[in-house]
Amino acid sequence: MKKEFVVVVFVILIIIGLSGCVDLGVKKPGPEVRGFIYSEYDASDNTILSVSTVNGEISITSWSGEKISLNATKRSTYGEDDLDKAEIVVTENGNEITIEIKHAQPIRTRAVDLDIKIPYNVTVKSASSTNGPIEISNTKGNTVLTNTNGPIDVEDVEGYVKATTTNGDIDISGTTGVDDLISTNGGISAEIFDIEKDVDIQTTNGGIDLYINPMLNSSIQISTINGGITIIGDFINETESSFKSFKGTIGSGGYTINVVTVNGGVKIYELDI
Repeated sequence: MKKEFVVVVFVILIIIGLSGCVDLGVKKPGPEVRGFIYSEYDASDNTILSVSTVNGEISITSWSGEKISLNATKRSTYGEDDLDKAEIVVTENGNEITIEIKHAQPIRTRAVDLDIKIPYNVTVKSASSTNGPIEISNTKGNTVLTNTNGPIDVEDVEGYVKATTTNGDIDISGTTGVDDLISTNGGISAEIFDIEKDVDIQTTNGGIDLYINPMLNSSIQISTINGGITIIGDFINETESSFKSFKGTIGSGGYTINVVTVNGGVKIYELDI
C-alpha cells in the first residue's frame, strides 16, 4: 500500500510541474484594443428609446439632428477577436426603439460604451448598465435608470426620474420631478421640484443632500442611524423631531418624501426657483 501511495504522489507532482511549462490555451490579458461603430436611426415625435449595456458607459443627450445617433466603443484586453463577441442589437417595435448589448461568455473580458444623441422630441424610457456610469441630459420622458456598479447622473430632464444603483452616487438636477432614488453604497444629491406619489430616497452607506421646492405641497420624514439631520431654511413645518429622525410638512402637505440613510447625514435645502 505504501508503494502505491508514493507512485500516485509522484504522478501528481509530474502533472503539476508540466502544467507550469505547457500553454494550456488560456489567453492572458494584454493591452486594451478598441473598436468603433457609428449608426443612425430614424426618429419621430412618438419615438420611445430604451438602452441597456453590460460593462460599459451610457451617455444620452439631445442634439439638433433629426435622427438618433449611436457611437459605440468596444473595449477589450483580450484581443480584437474578443471585440466581435459583443453584439449591438437594435430592435424597432412600432414607435419603440431598444438598443441592447449582448455578450458571449465570459462577459468580464470586454465592455461597450454607448454615446447616444437624440432629437429632443424622442422620449427616453429607460437606461440600464451593470458596470459603468449612466449620464442623461437635456432629454424628455419619465425615465427609469438602473445600475449595479456605477453612478447615475441626470441633468435637465423634462419628466420624472427614477434611479437605482448598488455601488455608486446618484445626482439629479433640473428635472420636472423625481420618483424613487435608491443607492446602497453611495451618496444621493437631488433637486426635488415635484413628486407624483410617495417617494423613497434611500441609501445605506452615504449622505443625502436634497434641494426641495418650497412651493411643493408634501410631507417629509427623515431617519438616519449614524449621522445627523440638518434643515437649512424655514420652509418646512416641523411636526416631530429628534437627532435621528424628523417629520414635517411643506405647504399644505401631501405625498410623502421618505428619506432614509444608515451611515451618513441628511441635509435639506430650499431649492432656488
